[in-house]
Formats: sequence, structure tokens, C-alpha cells
Amino acid sequence: MLRYFLCAEMTFSLFISTVLILNGMYDLLCSFSLLFFPAFVPFSTLHLSVFAQEEHREHPVVRRLLGYWILTYGSTRLVAGLVQDDWHLNLAASLTYFIEAFCFGFEYFSGVMVASRSMFVCVTSMLMGVAVLTFDKFIDL
Repeated sequence: MLRYFLCAEMTFSLFISTVLILNGMYDLLCSFSLLFFPAFVPFSTLHLSVFAQEEHREHPVVRRLLGYWILTYGSTRLVAGLVQDDWHLNLAASLTYFIEAFCFGFEYFSGVMVASRSMFVCVTSMLMGVAVLTFDKFIDL
């Protein structure tokens, strides 16, 4: 029974670190697309599609600031996934998910975001934040 439990923990840890790496790489791709390759659809438009108003999606400053923001949390998630055993990096990665959930939730209630898309981001970010914090508990075993 203990062997199965430890195997499940290792599998969960590997899964979470893989998700962090893939999500970080995806975020960096989206960020670079927003900043440098706006014609690289869908990566340059996916995050922008959450905005309800066309003027927000098309505004160059909004695009750049969103690109920089995605770059910051994407790089944090990628490094946390690659290192795998640093408590502080895992905490930082989980905080990026909680901050993302808070921001999209706040903008949802402000009426700036498309409801279904912003709630999807909010819920999945909260779940990922909790999963990364839980992943941290399995490292010491």
C-alpha cells in the first residue's frame, strides 16, 4: 500500500511539474506573440479574446502590457517546473495563479471581460494554484 501511495505522489509531482513547464512555455509563446509577432494567431489573440470590448483588444498599450504580464508569470512558472524542488519557486508559481485568478475575477465583476472566458481562467487558475501548493507538500516525502 505504501509503495502505491509513494508512486502516486511521484506521478502527481511529475504531472504538476510537467504542467508548469508546458504552461510556462505556452505563456512565453503567447507573450512573444503579443509583443513581437501579432500576426501569429491564435497565440497573439487568445488572451486578448477575454476582453469584452474591441477597443481593449486592439489598443497597442493593452496588448504590450498584457504581453509583459504574461511574460512575468510564464517565466516564473517555467522555472518552477524546471527546478522542481525549490519551495520558494513553487510558492511563487502558485501565487502567479492566484493573482491571475484574482485579476480576471475582478475584471469579470467590473464587466470588462467576457463572462464565460474570464470565469474559466479564474477557476482553472485557482485550481492550478492549489495544485502547485499541494505539489510542494509531496516534494519532502
